Amino acid sequence: MKQQCTTKHNGHWPGVLLVGWFLFSHLTSYAQVSGYVFRDFNADGIRTTNKPNEPGVKGVSVRVYVDLDPAPRDTKTAADGTYSFNATQVPAGKPL
Repeated sequence: MKQQCTTKHNGHWPGVLLVGWFLFSHLTSYAQVSGYVFRDFNADGIRTTNKPNEPGVKGVSVRVYVDLDPAPRDTKTAADGTYSFNATQVPAGKPL
């Protein structure tokens, strides 16, 4: 699943911000939900690391709602744009 929204950074950043996430319900010792946030300058929905370089975005809040709980779990992206929720935050088999 992919969430997409247009964005501006400091009032003048062109492009699209993409948030990708993936579920790994059978790996309890690894992240249950993980992904990356990046600037999608060519708006094709695919992160490229060559020209144009579409860098990860640091410090973006990412939230996940687990099993109809009204209080979300949240984290922030790392310097390279990656994020993850562990098995304690998102238990295996719980709907998101």
